[in-house]
Amino acid sequence: MANKCSGVGMGRSVGCCDSGDRVCAADAATGKSGMLELIKRAPVTIAVEGCGLQCGTEIMRYRVPGIKTAVVNASDLYSFDGDKYFEVFDMPRPEIEEYAHKVAEYVQEQFFAVTDNTCGE
Repeated sequence: MANKCSGVGMGRSVGCCDSGDRVCAADAATGKSGMLELIKRAPVTIAVEGCGLQCGTEIMRYRVPGIKTAVVNASDLYSFDGDKYFEVFDMPRPEIEEYAHKVAEYVQEQFFAVTDNTCGE
């Protein structure tokens, strides 16, 4: 049986996700569209957070007690000129996309590149 992980929105490689579903954390926390059910069924939820406060993860932990999460603080994977830009969204679109690709590659390598059969155990 394939292990399907949910991602909101990452460490030791868990390498247990054969596939995944991308969900909207805001909808999962407040809506009734089925995204919350995807998170509840997933063996692990990979949360890509924009800062160290990890608000999305904390909301999901409140909404789904016992949820197994793997958190990636995306801002640890890149840096930008804080004097020039207040936040990453103030940067030119090509730079934002470059950083987004870097974060996506990290998630792919850490969570979807199965290296052994332990599945994060």
